[in-house]
Amino acid sequence: YAATLKELSQKYPETQFAILNDATVDALNVTSIVFADNQGAYLAGFAAALASKTGKVAMVGYASQKELFEKGFTPGAKAANKSIVTTIRYISSSASAATTQLLRSGHDVIYLTTTGSATEVFGAIVSSNSASKNKSAAGIITVEPDQFLSVTASTKKFVLATVVKRIDLALIDLLTKTLEESTLFNEVDPALGIYGKRYGISDKSIEITLRSPGLIAKTSVINAASSAASKLN
Repeated sequence: YAATLKELSQKYPETQFAILNDATVDALNVTSIVFADNQGAYLAGFAAALASKTGKVAMVGYASQKELFEKGFTPGAKAANKSIVTTIRYISSSASAATTQLLRSGHDVIYLTTTGSATEVFGAIVSSNSASKNKSAAGIITVEPDQFLSVTASTKKFVLATVVKRIDLALIDLLTKTLEESTLFNEVDPALGIYGKRYGISDKSIEITLRSPGLIAKTSVINAASSAASKLN
């Protein structure tokens, strides 16, 4: 919606607008609500490395998420296991083919950072685990609410963890400011003239929900990693 919102903000300069998960509209009457996704990726990488049995983990996402891999996922994984191998696969459409290739090459934890349905990726993981009964089951770390998940009895057991972006808290914050006739006006990207607020771990707006018994048993270690993650931009 960024292009449309930029046009509207110019047409109605006295109206204050807000946009979620975007930091490209350089208008004073547009509040950008964004998240420190590198922090969530760090926690995902840390958890992935702890859960991996093969020592190979991967992130599947978009080309625009290169920084997410390099500054979030990989440092997090290396903090948990210095010898872990991290791989990135960029996609433009379906993530299932990339996931299947990664699983065949020995990656046993996939961090999925795309938006929309994750059903095809779940299918690829279930098929791989069914075909490799003698190996440790591969698992997935997802992002909510970016992905619309179709979790079934056959797929639920392979969800190792979920990175959660608390959009609800950010919107409550925005609405509260609006009712006070104020706005969120921090610098998100001063070089581009983007204002609003970037939410992260320190705001309790990025967290990780552990779902596998193995990771739940390491809750204290992962919670400790949140301190390092919270320092990332």
